[in-house]
Amino acid sequence: MQLSRLFISLFLLLVTGVLAQDLLSVLSSHSDLSRLNSLLQTVPSFADFLNSSSDITFLAPSNDAIEDLQDLFPRGDNSSEILEAALAYHVLNGRFPASEITRDGRFIQTLLTNPAYVNVTGGQAVYAASSNSSDDDTEVVFYSGYNSKSKVVESDIHFANGLIHIIDDALVIPPSVTDAALAAGLTSLVGAVSNASFAWTQWSNNTFFTPTNDAFESVASALTNLSPDELHTILMYHVINDTVPIYTSRIDHENWITTTGTNITFNITADGIIFVNSAAIVQANILVANGVMHVIDNVLNPNATRDGTSGQLPPPTNQTSGLPAFPDATSVVDEVPFTSGVPEATTTLDPEPTQTPYHGNMAPEEPSGTDGGSAESTGAPAVEESGAAALMASRAGVVVSAFAAILVTGWGMLNLP
Repeated sequence: MQLSRLFISLFLLLVTGVLAQDLLSVLSSHSDLSRLNSLLQTVPSFADFLNSSSDITFLAPSNDAIEDLQDLFPRGDNSSEILEAALAYHVLNGRFPASEITRDGRFIQTLLTNPAYVNVTGGQAVYAASSNSSDDDTEVVFYSGYNSKSKVVESDIHFANGLIHIIDDALVIPPSVTDAALAAGLTSLVGAVSNASFAWTQWSNNTFFTPTNDAFESVASALTNLSPDELHTILMYHVINDTVPIYTSRIDHENWITTTGTNITFNITADGIIFVNSAAIVQANILVANGVMHVIDNVLNPNATRDGTSGQLPPPTNQTSGLPAFPDATSVVDEVPFTSGVPEATTTLDPEPTQTPYHGNMAPEEPSGTDGGSAESTGAPAVEESGAAALMASRAGVVVSAFAAILVTGWGMLNLP
């Protein structure tokens, strides 16, 4: 009897050892991940870190994904720090089988916490969702910077410390809010930020409500003659600073305090359209280095009133915008305001939103050690992490193409197949 138990124990130990392979061993057994496997071996400290981590999900770019990146991006700065940041963004903090990613979607935090590339408590996020195709096959996708879409082509590959999903495109580290706004065509906003010397890249866990060019143009007469300080106040009214960014899954019919110390009001129509005061969110959940950005169709006004004296504008009741926040303003036909001298975007934003405007059950993964914030947030800017803002600004272009740049230079040095 004792011999039989010993045999069973040894057998189970052997089976467990075979099944519980480390990450590199599993990658080496999949031919479609050979380039990624070779790349990881150039940063052994990061590979060791992954092997020592528990309960993680690695989104592994296929060989084709890496090859496509070589064609899309130029040769760049070859830095192990940049490479590790790009790889860390592909590691989800937790085990997430494909079956747990539903059509409702969810925000999931990654292991990217390096303050040179992210200023979000608990790590930068990705948005994960599934969709059913016409033949009832489930397609799982992940959205990253610039709304880039990565589709899972093989899921639930087990290794000792978690799961691997093979994806058809590498994730893109979310850019600075300035670069994201330019990519979305929000040149009036970027120009206004510059004119007001508004340091919107410096704070952490921000939620930005970013008006379209048409929104600025429609109220140009009320804005173009403002002093920089007055314009600065209006821009601050478009930002909420909290313990974590406010993805639309956190929004309900409620008030939040902006960085001006005054409230904005959220309302959700029966059709699921989210309004911020009188402005509709027309594109939601654009991930940026220090939070999330929601594009809106009106410029918000901290002084907007029901009757011209006090109180907020009445909530909208349908999919069209409510009362204008600057009721006496008119457009200026000569030029879209604040766009003179604004640089052109180096990339464009994928028009596909990272989620439909509102799903009440779409809960983001909250960072450990926080309560997710509250509707009565103080709105006070967070203390800037040392050097983070400058690094994010100076490396904005590098961050976006970091993974590709390293791979391109890495192939040349390593003769990767």
